[in-house]
Amino acid sequence: MALKDLTIDQGQMLEELIESSVSSYIRYDINQKAVIFLPEALRNLSVQKKILIYLLALRGWPYVIESTDISQEAQPKDIAKAITENGSTVRNNLQSLLKDGLILKSATKYSISQIAITRIEDFMREER
Repeated sequence: MALKDLTIDQGQMLEELIESSVSSYIRYDINQKAVIFLPEALRNLSVQKKILIYLLALRGWPYVIESTDISQEAQPKDIAKAITENGSTVRNNLQSLLKDGLILKSATKYSISQIAITRIEDFMREER
């Protein structure tokens, strides 16, 4: 095997990872530029899992539409609105996820690092 046979398209691999993690839970509304949770999905997820799915979905926007005005990070109030949870509950869970290294914080916004996506897949499979 030659080294050239070991090449991958990292963007495609990232898109596939995000898609496999979020496809059962959300849909993208390209007209409103919003992530919409499927109603039945919200009932079956913990707050931490809802947060992770939402932030992963934000990471997926560049693969859905070509636009530079859609942020891949969110403030706690925006996350709370999107996942239909209380703001203080969301903030407490964000701190826990941050401590576990599953999310990143920059100033007042939260996001998912590329390296954490596979760890998040494992977290999603756990009973919590």
